[in-house]
Amino acid sequence: MELSNYNYGISGQPTNEWDNFLCFGRKCKQRKAERHKVRMEKRKLKNDQQRAETEALRAETGLTKQLASPTPAPTPQMAPQMMMQQAPSSQVQKAGMGSPVMIVIGLLVVGGLVYQSMKKKGAAAPVQTA
Repeated sequence: MELSNYNYGISGQPTNEWDNFLCFGRKCKQRKAERHKVRMEKRKLKNDQQRAETEALRAETGLTKQLASPTPAPTPQMAPQMMMQQAPSSQVQKAGMGSPVMIVIGLLVVGGLVYQSMKKKGAAAPVQTA
């Protein structure tokens, strides 16, 4: 077995077969491009089919909602009133400091800790008289 003819003995494949495995040949590149093209066409068709199904479902639900609701669509003058009525009853969290009660409790806790630490420092340090 000649090592120069068999890809330096790494895999035991002859050099031309190794090149074919790596797809260096013209025919291999053409076959690979054709397979890729077929895969992309299948993917495109699948995506188009899913989009069509989604649009059909949207159209169907839109029609059923229009048929089910006897009230007309809100006009721009009615929109603020409708929005006020549709506001959720649950409490909405707002950005900011929080409730005043929690702020006061936090200040008392932090103030108490600072006061105690200052009191300990005063007791630990000996009083120097001149």
